[in-house]
Amino acid sequence: MLSGGYTTPIQGQIGERQGVGSINLLLSGGVTYSSEGRTLSVHKQRPLFFSPGADYHYAIDDHFNGVVFQIDLDRLKRTAASIAGLGVSPRRFNGSLERVGATERRSQRSRELLQVLTKAFSLLDHPELEALGVLPCLELDDLIYRTLALLLCPQLEALAQQGPEQRSRRERVFDDLVEWARANLHRPINLSQLERRSGYSRRSLQLAFQQRFGCGPIQWIRQQRLEQARLVLLRPGPDDQVASVAARFGFRSQAAFSREFRHHFGLPPSELLREGKGLRP
Repeated sequence: MLSGGYTTPIQGQIGERQGVGSINLLLSGGVTYSSEGRTLSVHKQRPLFFSPGADYHYAIDDHFNGVVFQIDLDRLKRTAASIAGLGVSPRRFNGSLERVGATERRSQRSRELLQVLTKAFSLLDHPELEALGVLPCLELDDLIYRTLALLLCPQLEALAQQGPEQRSRRERVFDDLVEWARANLHRPINLSQLERRSGYSRRSLQLAFQQRFGCGPIQWIRQQRLEQARLVLLRPGPDDQVASVAARFGFRSQAAFSREFRHHFGLPPSELLREGKGLRP
């Protein structure tokens, strides 16, 4: 990130950078940018310039006071998808986030979001917050990415206008599906069942689980089975053995269960079972 003031005559070029976007937020002055055959004038009423990793030329018209910083384009797309809701692919925002553009203060919404972005950057340089050591706790980088997604992806405005009822319905459907899966870990569960119960397409299911849990649905179910097996091994019944616990949670092979358990938790299930039985009164 770079901030500060500059005066003419200054011009230059920024080279292409794969996966790294450029954001230039103007506070005062004026700059002319040229990229991909387009010329964009950035000024008080159009203060935000965005380049999705493409090379661009700039020329300061009078003076420049503002903030120049780089962003992770993949993270920006994921942020936009997260705002849109479960099951929305980050690729849906390729059109908005893969072309050079400038954002105007045209609507009240854009004016307020630009103000939020400006305030977020002012907080990054706030000496008292830095002295207190609380800046990491504020997660200002997440606020900046979410504000940029709302500014640069016009389709998010329509989704925001749907209201919480429509968006929360999708969340409830997914929450119900997760609750059902947790209650049926002892039974076989496949993607087709998850599709039928939720109404989600297979691709939407993959995206929803990735957004919520950072993995696919089948991987998540396997992790939940391992976790439930761990709880049983910690407080086993008198007849519980590793093989019976593995079978209870859908593992057909004790060897495969032991291998996965050790990889996930760092110790074999037999050791946890011995400890669990030793703790019994």
